[in-house]
Amino acid sequence: MSIKNGGIRNIWLILIVLIVILIVVPLLYPLFVPYMGVSHMQSMAYMMGWGVVYLLVFVLLIGLVVALAVSYTTRGTTSEVSSLSTSTNTNAKSEEKRNGLADLMRILTPEEKTVINLLIQNGGEMLQKDITRQLGFTRLKTHRILERMENRNLIKRIRIGNTNKVFLEDWVMEASKASVG
Repeated sequence: MSIKNGGIRNIWLILIVLIVILIVVPLLYPLFVPYMGVSHMQSMAYMMGWGVVYLLVFVLLIGLVVALAVSYTTRGTTSEVSSLSTSTNTNAKSEEKRNGLADLMRILTPEEKTVINLLIQNGGEMLQKDITRQLGFTRLKTHRILERMENRNLIKRIRIGNTNKVFLEDWVMEASKASVG
């Protein structure tokens, strides 16, 4: 799940509105009880009904906080990376290719940047065990980095014996060539 910056701003706005509602409604309620023509016991029952509303709002608030946390931890996932690789405007395609690698590198982790640079230096393909050896990572760390990159459509892996052959996706290679040329 990835939420772009506009979505995060909207979630923050909703979060602020819910907090204001949680604070303002209990403060204003006693002002209106005498004018509603209800007894104190009826108003208490009415307030207990509001307890359910507050519980629902609290659960929604927790959900929004979780959504913000998830969106923060999944910055730069497939939808953002894929948006770097596609363009609807043909005039913008060449400009996007020139900026594509720089934009891509901006959203990658340092380890992912290292892997991308190593793959570019080796023509866009390497064995996974060679990546592990050259970068000095453990096999598990290399596996996890490559798995994350494959999920983000940056690379593809093909099983060869007891290792994998790792290929940069075509759009990443094109972006790297465009940024050099």
